[in-house]
Formats: sequence, C-alpha cells, structure tokens
Amino acid sequence: MSIFTTPEQREAGRANFDAAVRRHAVSRRDFMKGLLAAGAAVPVTAAAYYGYQKWQGNPVKAGLIGAGDEGGVLVGEHNKDYLQFVAVADIRPSNMKRIFVGQP
Repeated sequence: MSIFTTPEQREAGRANFDAAVRRHAVSRRDFMKGLLAAGAAVPVTAAAYYGYQKWQGNPVKAGLIGAGDEGGVLVGEHNKDYLQFVAVADIRPSNMKRIFVGQP
C-alpha cells in the first residue's frame, strides 16, 4: 500500500468510505433507542441465566483468617444457604469468643 495515491484513487477511496458510512448511518435518536433497549435486556438476560429459584447445591466452604471486627460481621451476616465457614483463625482468642459466643 502506498501513501502516494493519485487524485482519482483518493476520490474512489473517499466515495467507498462515504458509501459504507451512509449505509450504516445511525442517528443520535436511533443510538439512544438501541442503548435503552440493550440496557433493558441485561437484567432480563441475567435473571434468565441465573434463575429465580432456590439454591439446590451445596454451600461454598470457606475459611476465615483474621476474624477481627470485619470478620465478625461476615460470620454473623453471611447467608448460610450459600456459604459455610469450615475454619476460622485469629491470634486473639477474645475475637473468636466474641464472634461465636457474642461476648464483648
């Protein structure tokens, strides 16, 4: 491919480009309509993919290292249908007691 083109070649290239762009011309209004339709389809698609049904599998098993303040919240507020803690570790026994027994 050469940078040095004749005026006829440049004109033919410009005509081809303009024809291709005009063939797929999209107005702002059409673009916004398509954007809105795509945005509305995403939640429906996600709902169809994941489904609105009861969890039927086994919960994910996890271990928690460093069960401080944030870990205590995680242990207390997780959904037991989906997550099961099988191991918890902390260097402070008081944190473990506070999380599982409820002692301050």
